[in-house]
Amino acid sequence: MKKNALRDFVNHGAVEPLGHVALQRLFAPVDKDKEIPLDTPSAWGRELYGYKDWPELLLLPRVVLLAEAGSGKTEEFQAQCRSLQKQGKRALFVRVEDLVDAGLDASLDGDDAERLLDWLRGADTAHFFIDSVDEARLNHKSFETAIKRLAREVGQGLARAHIFVSCRISDWKGRADYAAIERLLPLPRIATPMSP
Repeated sequence: MKKNALRDFVNHGAVEPLGHVALQRLFAPVDKDKEIPLDTPSAWGRELYGYKDWPELLLLPRVVLLAEAGSGKTEEFQAQCRSLQKQGKRALFVRVEDLVDAGLDASLDGDDAERLLDWLRGADTAHFFIDSVDEARLNHKSFETAIKRLAREVGQGLARAHIFVSCRISDWKGRADYAAIERLLPLPRIATPMSP
């Protein structure tokens, strides 16, 4: 089959495009005082360095996913969002640029906008996948403005929100971005029981 004929064959629906392929990725926690050798076998990485998989990450209240361009950050976020929604959980995917330009509610389609409103009225948790800090910066959009807007629109629900942010390693501003998240999307306070 000639190259153009094959392209036309695929483009006209004769071949279904592949969907998301779950790779069972492991994620290395980044500690400012410790270097993690990324060539460590995954079983050892879990044991020695605390590598985590998606089910473990989803339990955390704040996560920043740093990886190089083309490594699948957006697809991973979208797949996790769809998976949680299929399980009946609250999950929303939004790009940093859309948050800056239009805010959370206006950036969501009808179903997701309804999910947001239901969640805001309820008491359960939700997962927010905030994608592409790096792409927003390429287009002169402020990450800090995006998370300020998210915090304002989520309001009191912030304590019930699991927030995931993606960025290329080379575009992450280290301490400055970390401080912005810490200040604008603070971790929920855990009530400590009183001693008798």
